[in-house]
Amino acid sequence: MNDTIRQAFLNKHNQFRSSVARGLEPDKAGGKAPKAAKMLKMIYDCDVENSAMKHAAKCVFKHSTDRKNLGENIFMTSAPKYDKKKAAEWASQSWWSELKTNGVGQGK
Repeated sequence: MNDTIRQAFLNKHNQFRSSVARGLEPDKAGGKAPKAAKMLKMIYDCDVENSAMKHAAKCVFKHSTDRKNLGENIFMTSAPKYDKKKAAEWASQSWWSELKTNGVGQGK
């Protein structure tokens, strides 16, 4: 992991969060996901990264149990060679697509 990849993750997450905060993203329940009045920009936390890297080293494709108060996204690729910055953006897009399949709308 390096600062370029960290920034790619952060930029994509904040771009998507801004879009949902403005009520522009489709939700599983139909229509758009609810707007957010006070959605904050994310900041990068290297302690969380270290915890994620330790969990990833176990090669178990499931959510960790180490950090109970954090949301967590998991992603895997089998591509032998890939641009890590592009992979960060691809992973973020994959995670974001869960809004359409899982939803966050009223009544969920």
